[in-house]
Amino acid sequence: MAGKFKHEASTSGGNKGPANLDSVKNEILNLVQAYDNGLTEMELSRTMHNTSSELRMNAINALANEGKIQLCKQGSNLVYRAIDSKSTYNHSALQGHSNISLEERAVFRVVESAGSKGIWNRDIRSQTKLPLNQMSKVLKNLETKKLIKAVKSVNASKKKLYMLYGLEPDKSVTGGAWYSGTEFESEYVQVLHEQCYQFVKRRLVAASDKDKSDKDKNDKDNKGDFVEARNRSLVSSSEVKEHIDNLKISNVQLSLQDIEMVLDTIVFDGLIEKIAVEKRPDPKMETIPVKSEKSLTSDEEDQDSGNYTYFYRALARLVESTGVMRVPCGQCPHVHECRPGAVVNPEKCVYFDRWFST
Repeated sequence: MAGKFKHEASTSGGNKGPANLDSVKNEILNLVQAYDNGLTEMELSRTMHNTSSELRMNAINALANEGKIQLCKQGSNLVYRAIDSKSTYNHSALQGHSNISLEERAVFRVVESAGSKGIWNRDIRSQTKLPLNQMSKVLKNLETKKLIKAVKSVNASKKKLYMLYGLEPDKSVTGGAWYSGTEFESEYVQVLHEQCYQFVKRRLVAASDKDKSDKDKNDKDNKGDFVEARNRSLVSSSEVKEHIDNLKISNVQLSLQDIEMVLDTIVFDGLIEKIAVEKRPDPKMETIPVKSEKSLTSDEEDQDSGNYTYFYRALARLVESTGVMRVPCGQCPHVHECRPGAVVNPEKCVYFDRWFST
């Protein structure tokens, strides 16, 4: 039996033609793809003991150059992992540069795995084990070759994130529509907040006026349909988005998710309520059954967001606040230091000036 294995190994090692190399490449690729966590060099050599080490290494180098497998260090072991089709597609960018070093290829793979969320300089160094000076040089070379790019994150404007050159940064990096560079556009968000709230509020006022008009027309025994009156006060998030789009107050295209994010802040302010209505198979149903309304927790919203349509309704105040409650002193953080003649005094109070001007 031992003589048979020796004979097969020598036969495999003796034929180093292209056909034999391709068959070894296919065998290695199939083995590596069968292991999600990768295949170690020891396991591969044990499995392919009939193939000479020289031919096996030639096949591994060819697969690595084609972007089909990647070589990783796991402790003291060398591990081979398969690369998915998307990564293989990105590998074509490397093929356009013949002078890519092994270090640059390793850094490119780490940056590629981070996707559109990017990766910090420190994390790249941790995964590649490259010295700081060498890694900085590699990153600069890859940027010069337009294989990767550095972007600033709204979470840490003084640090750089690296991602592939052709990717658009994730919203968690750029902050989405609410940021200009790394600066939060508070005035822009406030304008959207006010416009969304006023639109929802006007629907409630219009529904209340229509309900009063219907009651005046009906006799004393028929007080009108309260369900229909309630439905008229509801506004869908898509209606709010259409309204904001028509106002043309935004320089960027806002998604439905962006509008729902603004509406959620108004919900948290206690000005409107959010109602989740289960989607119905019949689009001709115009009314919204009361029993279909459901208040979802945040976890349920994440799981069932595709099964529900969100509607919003302005909340009418039960009682109007008194003038004393609206005085700035009730919320002023310096009220205990305020007195005539002091540094903080009512004569020069900026909060009073704003209150009187509104």
